[in-house]
Amino acid sequence: MSSTIPPSPAPPSPDTSSHSSSHHPSDTDYDPYEGIDLREMFARLGRGLAQTLGFALLGLAIAIVSYLAASPSWLVTTSTRVMFAFDGYQRGEYPDKSKFQADDLRAPNILAEAMKRQGLEATDGIHSQIRGALSIESIIPSNVVKERDRLRAAGQTPPPFIPDEYLVSLNLPRKFPLSFRQRELLLNDIVSVYRENFQQTYTNLPLSFGTAFEALR
Repeated sequence: MSSTIPPSPAPPSPDTSSHSSSHHPSDTDYDPYEGIDLREMFARLGRGLAQTLGFALLGLAIAIVSYLAASPSWLVTTSTRVMFAFDGYQRGEYPDKSKFQADDLRAPNILAEAMKRQGLEATDGIHSQIRGALSIESIIPSNVVKERDRLRAAGQTPPPFIPDEYLVSLNLPRKFPLSFRQRELLLNDIVSVYRENFQQTYTNLPLSFGTAFEALR
């Protein structure tokens, strides 16, 4: 008598989708401050603070010394405006037909007389230094500049322009032995002496003619 043994069932296969034991951390599990010791960080900053402040103070001291060393040589500008108006000026001429030059305002004899009025000794050194510090620049109105630019853009040659106003400047170092008020007075005297010389040369009668002509005029 034979008997059959039923086949044993196959072992179930593992289901990895439902029984997985591995764990993947999500983004919410990350702590950016994990591993950072704030006390150690502040301690390091505290140790370098003294050195940082030392370098800052050193740089400030160098800047102050440089400023004090350079300030005496800084130029201080004192300026005034002068306008010329006389017969023949529109042609660039003095009344006697000689050529007009704005630089005549700083002629050596003009400056020497202005310095004398201010009680300054006109030695060669200080005289030449002040004369070299004087500059005369023409002042051209903006409308004239625009008109001349327009003519040039149109291919035309602008007519000659003779400015009648000038900026007279005295550029001296800050530590020059003249106070700011003395510089202003000196500049005013330069203009006054030039005007007086002009009047004596082209307007007033010579003294040799006597007082009769003064009365008649």
